[in-house]
Amino acid sequence: MEPPSWAEWLELGLALLVCAFAATAETALTALNRTRMQRLRDEGLTRAQIVETLLDRPNTLAATIEVLNVAGIIATVALLARIVPSYVPSAWALPLTSVLALVLVIFVGQLVPRTLAAQHPDAVALWVAPVLRLLEPVFSPIVRGSTAAALAAFRRLGLARGGEAPLVTEDELRTYITVGEEEGILEEDERAMIDGVLELEETVAREIMIPRVDVVAVEAQTRVTEALDLALERGKTRLPVFEDSLDNVVGVAHVRDLMRAYRQGEGDRLAAQYARPAVFVPDSKRVDDLLHEMQEQRIPMAIVVDEYGGTAGLLTIEDLVEEIVGEISDEHEEAKIQRLDDNEAIVDAAVSLDDVRRELDLAVEADDYDSVGGLVYHHLGKMPQPGDEVSIPGARISVLTTAGHRIRKVRILKEPTAAQA
Repeated sequence: MEPPSWAEWLELGLALLVCAFAATAETALTALNRTRMQRLRDEGLTRAQIVETLLDRPNTLAATIEVLNVAGIIATVALLARIVPSYVPSAWALPLTSVLALVLVIFVGQLVPRTLAAQHPDAVALWVAPVLRLLEPVFSPIVRGSTAAALAAFRRLGLARGGEAPLVTEDELRTYITVGEEEGILEEDERAMIDGVLELEETVAREIMIPRVDVVAVEAQTRVTEALDLALERGKTRLPVFEDSLDNVVGVAHVRDLMRAYRQGEGDRLAAQYARPAVFVPDSKRVDDLLHEMQEQRIPMAIVVDEYGGTAGLLTIEDLVEEIVGEISDEHEEAKIQRLDDNEAIVDAAVSLDDVRRELDLAVEADDYDSVGGLVYHHLGKMPQPGDEVSIPGARISVLTTAGHRIRKVRILKEPTAAQA
């Protein structure tokens, strides 16, 4: 066979360059500092704006890079299949072509460019972005066709998802947050707030509501003066008003309205006359959706209803905010988690298991209960009494005080697990 021409060697070099460019672009655009890139965009840097535009369409970006990569690999193999037989016997041509293609694609087309891009992802991203922007229209028919075919196949398999996939998954984001805290970029309270935001979509109303037994409410026949006395005694600014039973809430009385009525000499009137319409939400409603609705519609309090239509509890906007920023206590409130030392704490039984996990660093597993009290009930299997104890992996929980059949306070003592011991 005739030796390959210089044009064929040039084509091989270009094919490997395409592979290397695709690998470089993928690594850089995945590893770049998004915050820094947004700052450069805000400063007016055109290339940073292009990077942001590409990242806003992750599916299209990934497909374009993949088409480039596959095209480069196919071209490399095809050119080697023409070049190698010119230098070796035909019996050796196929295996040698395969080995050379593997070595060149992996090292020249993948490992080397990825390693270099990972060292300076921001700078490399600014360099590759304009090129990708120019190539997108060229490969658009292939990208759209392959994407449509893939989505059709996914739909047949029941795996299709609409819209662009997120550039960073929640698990990856949690990993970045953990690394940020370990390296001192994030403070502990900042980490807790971010965790609170991420957990909102996994939390439902019944997990953080004030339970029915703790709801401070007044009957419809209660007079204004009596309602004010109760609100002052219990430190409440709003009181649900009910007829016959708490399952029939007819409104919510605001202390401000009651105080205005009292000053106008209407203290003997019924509190129900000053009640505003109550808002009801199912106990299964996601907290992130509820927070958005309460903010948008300026709803300060919502009555939580169970699957049977009865009152399960209530939620305030403060309860929702506390899921993000942590407990908000004033000078009259006792902390719900009182740490005695690094391994011991006095905890209100109504505290959610999520808060216990976060505050005490305990790997508490929840099945059909949401609070510390529910956990103790589950493990005890009987009516609790002060002094009762239950053991869970990593801790021992003792009942301190009860009220009727309810657990009020518990002591949690952390203990080393078998693995730690």
